[in-house]
Amino acid sequence: MKLNEKKFIMASRGNNNNDYKKELYNLISVLPGEFMLLKKGALGKVLDVLWKLSSGNRTIYIFIRTKTNKSIQTFDERKIKQSIDNTLKLIKKEKNINCFFWFVGGDHLPNKSSHGGFRENQLQQSFQQKLFKIQIYLQSSQIVRTAHANAFTNKSFLSLIHDLGYGSKDVSVDKILDSLTTGEKFNKPLGIFLNKEDAN
Repeated sequence: MKLNEKKFIMASRGNNNNDYKKELYNLISVLPGEFMLLKKGALGKVLDVLWKLSSGNRTIYIFIRTKTNKSIQTFDERKIKQSIDNTLKLIKKEKNINCFFWFVGGDHLPNKSSHGGFRENQLQQSFQQKLFKIQIYLQSSQIVRTAHANAFTNKSFLSLIHDLGYGSKDVSVDKILDSLTTGEKFNKPLGIFLNKEDAN
């Protein structure tokens, strides 16, 4: 395992989500495309990392939200919707975009049936239901054409970026776009990617 991969995993086990998102950014920003490490500003709360892949008439935006091991239980899709709105303002001139929402949640994700985050009263929803609500919300934006929501553990995220060409000398935007648009793994409306030992 490379040093930056180890730093990424160790940051997920700490208390500071800013460290985690910075290490994720450092990890993936060696791949082709345009990257933005986002932080709260005049727009208010935003998502963590924005990755734009564009070649010819093909463009995909990837919005990434991270949660450390110790903050996964504060996962609240209602707050993430606010961050999505503010993040979309950064690309408000775009039209009919294709996008992914990637949630990266440390060493473990809640299983599909557990709620994986704070919810008042008896209104708990499963982690998968929350992820699906985020996907539907993103899809409802006027500038979004298609949206896919996925959740990853550290291990499955590292597997993902290696599948996309991380560490390869001949990786390109076109090859990543091909993987995202035609690959069986990403051609699903909703997915939670786990190694068997990752699930709670």
